[in-house]
Amino acid sequence: VYAVAFSPNGRVVASGSGDDTIRLWDAVTGASQQALEGHSDWVNGVAFSADGGLVASGSFDRTIRLWDTATGVHQQTLKEYDTTTLLFSAES
Repeated sequence: VYAVAFSPNGRVVASGSGDDTIRLWDAVTGASQQALEGHSDWVNGVAFSADGGLVASGSFDRTIRLWDTATGVHQQTLKEYDTTTLLFSAES
């Protein structure tokens, strides 16, 4: 695991790891909720939007991806970015 972030309400933890996935976990039970797949290299950054509806992931594949946290559906890919830290603005 290379990156971890808590959702704004503290109920979900996102992790990014060397298996190229983002995983969403129940912060209370530790149970895996979803595995988000799409990166082609290690995920080294994760962040939640202010409302918790999106999670952003950054990877050594030089992309940032946005995911819907309720459905796990990939929303958007930003290409050609080197990143190690991700943050949303307060307005998301």
